Amino acid sequence: MIKKIIGIKNVGRFAECGSHGNVEFLRQTFLFAENSRGKSTLCAILRSLQSGESAPIEGRKRLGQAASPEVTIRLETGNASYRNGRWDTTYADMMVFDSAFVHENVFAGDLIDHGHKRNLHRVIIGRRGVALARTVESLDGQIREANRELGNRRTALEALAPHGLEIGAFLALAPVPHVAQRIIAQEQVVAAATQASARATEIREQASLSRIAVPSFPLSQDDFAGLMRTQLGDVNASVELTVQEHLAKHTRGGRQAWLAEGRRVQRDDDCPYCGQSTAALAIVRAYSVLFAEAYAALRQRVSGVQSDVNRVLGAGGLASLQSAIGQNDRLNEYWRTLIGVNVRDDSLFADIRANAEELRSAADELLSAKIAAPLEIAAISARFTSAWQRWDALRPRVDAYDVAVVAANRAMEEFKARVPATDLAMARRDLDNLRNAERRHAAATITAVEAFRTAETNKTRRDREKAEAKTALDAYSEQVFAQYQSRINELLGNFNAGFRIGQTESSYIGGRPSSSYKIIINDVAIALGDGDTPANTPSFRNTLSGGDRSALAFAFFVAQAERDPSIASLTLVFDDPYSSQDRSRQICTQQLLGRLALQARQVVVLSHNPHFLRLLWEHSPRDTTKMLQFGRIGPQTFVAEWDVEAETRGDYEKDYWTLRSFVADGTGDPRLVAKTIRVLLETYLRLRFIGQFGPTEWLGDFITKIREAPAGSPLFAAQGVLGEIEALNDYSKRYHHGTNPGAAAEPIDLVELAGFTNRALVLVGGF
Repeated sequence: MIKKIIGIKNVGRFAECGSHGNVEFLRQTFLFAENSRGKSTLCAILRSLQSGESAPIEGRKRLGQAASPEVTIRLETGNASYRNGRWDTTYADMMVFDSAFVHENVFAGDLIDHGHKRNLHRVIIGRRGVALARTVESLDGQIREANRELGNRRTALEALAPHGLEIGAFLALAPVPHVAQRIIAQEQVVAAATQASARATEIREQASLSRIAVPSFPLSQDDFAGLMRTQLGDVNASVELTVQEHLAKHTRGGRQAWLAEGRRVQRDDDCPYCGQSTAALAIVRAYSVLFAEAYAALRQRVSGVQSDVNRVLGAGGLASLQSAIGQNDRLNEYWRTLIGVNVRDDSLFADIRANAEELRSAADELLSAKIAAPLEIAAISARFTSAWQRWDALRPRVDAYDVAVVAANRAMEEFKARVPATDLAMARRDLDNLRNAERRHAAATITAVEAFRTAETNKTRRDREKAEAKTALDAYSEQVFAQYQSRINELLGNFNAGFRIGQTESSYIGGRPSSSYKIIINDVAIALGDGDTPANTPSFRNTLSGGDRSALAFAFFVAQAERDPSIASLTLVFDDPYSSQDRSRQICTQQLLGRLALQARQVVVLSHNPHFLRLLWEHSPRDTTKMLQFGRIGPQTFVAEWDVEAETRGDYEKDYWTLRSFVADGTGDPRLVAKTIRVLLETYLRLRFIGQFGPTEWLGDFITKIREAPAGSPLFAAQGVLGEIEALNDYSKRYHHGTNPGAAAEPIDLVELAGFTNRALVLVGGF
């Protein structure tokens, strides 16, 4: 049970928070605090005290302060102190309902993620179920570790196993007696088989000989002679004679081709060389007749034949033939020693190349002459005729060579078929089996196998234990889920919520147990959805209001607390359990808290709503209920007693809004506002320092007491803002008849009034 907040330093809003007066917590303790005055910070401190984790406090370390957080809270068993990032003791018998509970276990913003579902599972199943769940999670972690160990052991074993041999087959190998001697003998068998196999493989892989043929001349002999005799009938002989005489007279060996090219590129009738007109020149007219389209076509045909001759009979055309004959000569030497064939003609390619070159050269000579003078007959030369005859004489020799190649290839294939298959592969397999057996039963392998099988057995045992624990958790969860869902829906019904939950179930996504449910609205089940759920699809995000979500989270917490078997020893802490609820749920919330107060060891409620706290106070026994506040005077916050009746009587709130309305929108009687400043300060100080001022004492008396307060006195904390209190009092008392007989006629400057009014609101923490 929490007994008292002794002190809080450098945490959140608390620079240094102490206690004044009789501030000991009772079985029911209701603490009032304005917004941003430390309720959430206190809940974070209590969460840290419950779990022993420092993050909730360290995450709220006071900004701009170098000193470390310090907290001292008195428990029934003694003080619990937080120093240097740790508690000297913890208080596990405590549950805290605040925004952290909601964000961690129910929803964050407008979404529910998998982390919420895992945490909610713990909420639903309670402490007994959590123990079962922790067993499942622990075994899941042990299984992951067992898998890692098994993987490491398998890797170590695979490093010892032969490459390509499956690990199961390797482990199944039986020991072989005298394996070392048998390996030596089998190695000799493999060596002998290797020699025999190498020769047989070499023979079977030898290539056959390549057949050859003499390249064909592009034209037959008659067609070639006809081409050389070709003339153009529409060209006048006198025209050609005129051109020939012109070339002889005006050039040094110029040919018709040169003139034909010039005629082709000439523009209009101007000479491309000198630019003079050629329109009246007879010689140019002769060019037009001579170099007609048929002339150009004949030259082009002759030129094409010349290119074909050079391609077929040149070095490039004979390269493949040379390569084939050379390869045949090399293969012939190999096969001659095996089967006696001898396909060889040492001078064949040299003779083919010499005759081809002679024929190509003779043909090129004739074709070049024809290209130079297409209209002239190029007589077949004796050189060409002789070369052609020698070329034809080669054909029987080439044909005989080709026939010998075909016969030799047939003999080679027959010989290959007679070469027997070797048993080398089998000999090698037998040797590998012996070596594998030797490796399998070596000392290092035996050790690795034992470690692998131990890891395998451990993994199997963990799997079985997890399955058994999961079965027990599932059976327990099935029972609890039904009861929990029923209680949640009962609470939602009491809250007059327009929805309920259904299909509550557990799963083990990621290996850890989690819970899920659906929202039932108008008897329609709606999935919770997640961040990827489309906006036009019903889900938790778009079907529940903020108040509905708060009611659901509150119901989850209440159901968890009610079902906890140790509730009689628990301290239940609630941070503004009604703040986000609809007004219609106020009474129901008060009744729930009242029932929990009868079951729990202690109930602590923090709220910024004084009227809700008064409702709780009115329905609580006076002897076990304590009303406290986070009092504030200027920047200082402290724990003090709280007069809930005075706070909620109505006068203070009315005075506050008189000042607030004037500052916010300029409404109200200025003279009334000026008088109310002093009244508001008096009431505020009485509320914050209960019992420190007598009923006949007023603000002036308050100022004197604060100024004279010794260190340790509750009023000592107000000395930091004493100057501001005096300034506000000096201004406001001018408008009170008790201190100024001419108060009614005292002039009022509206700008000045607004400034002092604003300062008063800042002092009481309302602006």
